[in-house]
Amino acid sequence: MTRLLIDARKLGDGGIGTYIENLVDGLLGLEDFVSGTWSLGLLVAPIALSNLKSDVATERDQASLALRRWSERVEFHREPSGKYSISEYCLLPLRQKRVLRNYDLYHSPHYTLPFLGSLPSIVTVHDLIHVTHPDTAVHKLIARPLIASALKRAEQVITVSQASADALVKHFSLSLEKLSVVHNAPTPAFSRLRDRGPSITRVKAADPYCLFVGSDRPHKGFVDLLDIWPKLEAHCLSVGRVCPRLKAVGACFGPETRARAERLGHIDFMGSLSQEELVEIYAGADFVVIPSKEEGFGLVALEALCSRVPLVSYPLPSVMEVCADTAWFCSDFSKEALLDTITKVLAQPEASARRSAAGQERARYFTIEKSAKETIAVYKRALHLQPGFQDRN
Repeated sequence: MTRLLIDARKLGDGGIGTYIENLVDGLLGLEDFVSGTWSLGLLVAPIALSNLKSDVATERDQASLALRRWSERVEFHREPSGKYSISEYCLLPLRQKRVLRNYDLYHSPHYTLPFLGSLPSIVTVHDLIHVTHPDTAVHKLIARPLIASALKRAEQVITVSQASADALVKHFSLSLEKLSVVHNAPTPAFSRLRDRGPSITRVKAADPYCLFVGSDRPHKGFVDLLDIWPKLEAHCLSVGRVCPRLKAVGACFGPETRARAERLGHIDFMGSLSQEELVEIYAGADFVVIPSKEEGFGLVALEALCSRVPLVSYPLPSVMEVCADTAWFCSDFSKEALLDTITKVLAQPEASARRSAAGQERARYFTIEKSAKETIAVYKRALHLQPGFQDRN
């Protein structure tokens, strides 16, 4: 038996948390794991294990709900190291020394790869946002050396789009032989919506709204929406159209952002939502907007495609890779172009509907099963590179 250990401490934490959940669900559905040829263990944050054991998981506690779903097939190992800490690089391998001896391969779903000694490892680098658009002085200082260290030490590197792969090669001269692109997939809730195809009945809200999913981190471009919204209101008034509200989903919007939005009006902060609530709010939107300056993949774009909802985006290479010609892309990264594109979507409902239908079909390319198969192929490639590797039977 080949034993795989995945670092799942970021389970429930944004896009990487979704990546981990989809990966584990996908792997457990593969014949290698069903037959017992492979087994799986997870490093799990203490709070997620505590919630699981105390039976307090709610529909919005994605981490505990996922652990509960996997509990009979996966071995959990408690690991308290914090994100971007010396602890996860140095103390984690010491605390987990006995655990690591029982595994053949380690997968870090983020560029913070611990010093594991001789245990072969895989690292997933989703994007280079911490290098190209660092949020803090800490990220600016540590991101590049930490990514470079992970790329050097890992047997194989996974990234989630060709756009991110090109950036890794450009910024770090990473060998193509060591790099694999494995696209993300929608969560099961959005996959079910996608698979309903034309049978989806979109119930529009009484008040039209535009949907933004993310945070007010600088690279997400939420401030661009705040800047253009008064101009959009003026435009809608001039043509006799009701201006849509802006609904922002996510937990990370600071007080300054909220105060400015309150002054503008017509903007609602929805907080964190469960998967079913998220599906519902997508389905009722007039359009979804991605004003980001950079994205490694664009999971929001894929969710919009599954929901058969028009998508407006800056011309991000990763989002263009996901959507092809089914989304409405701005001509450039200016706020003027963003405003112009939104007004076009509002003025051309029939064209928007055609693109959305094509987008839903395109979304069928991205599945959990496909991602899992491509990922385990990377695992096997990494183990084959290890001389003297023996299956554990």
